[in-house]
Amino acid sequence: MQPFREQRPTNALTPGALLLMFFGVVLALQDVQWQLVSMASFHAGVSLTAVALCIHLCRRHRAWRLELLVLVMLGVLLTLAPLLPPPFQDFFEYLTP
Repeated sequence: MQPFREQRPTNALTPGALLLMFFGVVLALQDVQWQLVSMASFHAGVSLTAVALCIHLCRRHRAWRLELLVLVMLGVLLTLAPLLPPPFQDFFEYLTP
């Protein structure tokens, strides 16, 4: 039997941020009426990822690598957006006005 593991609030930051970004993308694919909610969810997820990265760096937690990877991947995608096919460009414009 495993010993009891204390659940800290910071352990929920990364999965929560990834879920917010995922729901933002899913809502963006649904309908135009969900545009504001999808943008808010996506940006909240990105902001929460940045906050989690700072907290985990200060506490020297391993999760900072995953959060940094997510933010770098998003940055690369947004940087390369003009080179992507038009449907992807429209999708990024929909998420990030």
